[in-house]
Amino acid sequence: MSSIWTEQYALYAGAAMSLPGVIFMLTCRKLWNETAESSRFNIDMNHKDFKVWAALASHLSFIIGTILFVMGTICGGIALGFPPALAMLGGLSGAITQLFFMVIFNTSPMGMPEVSGPPVPARILLIGVEAMLAFNAYTGFNAGYYTDLPKFLGFVAYAVLIPSIIAKKHRNAGWEAQPKLKSA
Repeated sequence: MSSIWTEQYALYAGAAMSLPGVIFMLTCRKLWNETAESSRFNIDMNHKDFKVWAALASHLSFIIGTILFVMGTICGGIALGFPPALAMLGGLSGAITQLFFMVIFNTSPMGMPEVSGPPVPARILLIGVEAMLAFNAYTGFNAGYYTDLPKFLGFVAYAVLIPSIIAKKHRNAGWEAQPKLKSA
């Protein structure tokens, strides 16, 4: 049996990975709570550093959600008929936007201060990859190889706006607004 007929469905299933990503981003302040409440941890919520560690755990959960969202968005772009390089550009744009936010404002997407993003070598690589993908898109659209610019721009807007809106929601709540543990 050929798997070719299943390929489109597999891409749709891959695109569904963006949904757990959105859930991780939306619930990042709560994802770590069950683990923290485990009997093997002795967490003192009154400790002066609790809010910082809670915010860091929330930040990392948000980043995991962003990565899942990017994976799903790339699959979704391919399922929509974009060539892989355009799907990569669109999908990665959401993560790159969050990276730029951290670098420019020295703040996590959720608003935690003094979080400047990944190490400089990783930043350079990520920006280099995004630049190459953007250059490819620019030359491809100008040469007429890629033709549906409005559809592509809508795809990029989706990839950028979803994580950005969720991050803004968390920033509005304040980085210190972490949930209380049941065991506290």
